[in-house]
Amino acid sequence: MKNGKITSLISYQGDISEEFTNVTHGLASLHTHLGLYPIRTTLYFSMNLNSWITNYAWPWERLLRMEPDLSYYSALPALGELVRSSVTAVADMHFNEEVVAKAIEKVGIRGRLKYGINEWRCL
Repeated sequence: MKNGKITSLISYQGDISEEFTNVTHGLASLHTHLGLYPIRTTLYFSMNLNSWITNYAWPWERLLRMEPDLSYYSALPALGELVRSSVTAVADMHFNEEVVAKAIEKVGIRGRLKYGINEWRCL
């Protein structure tokens, strides 16, 4: 490794007790809502899905609509967590995808972005 990039690969022949790095392919997260990352811990309140959507998701989404840059700042830590978990590609569906695209570009991960089909509910 040099400056965070793989510069060469070698076959490991040593004792397994020695320190080494295992290189494998990246994972893909095929269903994300990066803009909802800041409210993910509210799921710990053990409420049913409809209550959670009504009490947390829709109010947060209304705020995201009023302040699109929040989608960018929500996506950055979400993407950081995904990358640390070996994810190298995401499929995100939400709104404000134009600013989410900037976060994906900044982090350097691959992304497929699409506006959600039920976006009218949070208006």
